[in-house]
Amino acid sequence: MAENKWLENISAEEFRNLHPDSIVQSEDGKMLVVKKNLYWEILCLASVKPENPPSRYLCITYNEIYLGKIFGHAVNSYTNFITGNETAAKHFHKNFKEIFCVESLTSSLLVTLKNPETEETAELKLNGKLVEFDGRRWLREIIVPEGIAHKLHNPNEGTVAVAVTTSGQHAPDDVIAYEM
Repeated sequence: MAENKWLENISAEEFRNLHPDSIVQSEDGKMLVVKKNLYWEILCLASVKPENPPSRYLCITYNEIYLGKIFGHAVNSYTNFITGNETAAKHFHKNFKEIFCVESLTSSLLVTLKNPETEETAELKLNGKLVEFDGRRWLREIIVPEGIAHKLHNPNEGTVAVAVTTSGQHAPDDVIAYEM
């Protein structure tokens, strides 16, 4: 963790200056953010109530107390449906960040990221499946910062629902097409 800085009170500049693979957690332990080179990984604790079966859980996927200074305000939230073997996005934004989360536990997306200025790339598989970490179950999301091109590909036959949260209002002149 970043020198006793909790997620709730670290500044955006302090977070940007962290080394890749640094982890910052919320004071209550319900959220972790891992800083990667081209994206930031969010792990949200999957809380299971004792009276509920293990298949029922609650994850707080955006909480301004946790992510407010790093991500900004959540301005838009919507669900994008990507049909089988189709690709979405292939663009970047100059003025806002996006959070992506696969909504179904049985689905996944292939995410390609690229910094148009440096040509640095990253590819990852974003599963809806809960991940095991530190003896607990977590939902995994990613934040794509401003200026990073992103492509979401559904390698499955069925449709995949991806939840998207943005830190800014969509504007046609801020969607910069980028072929990857």
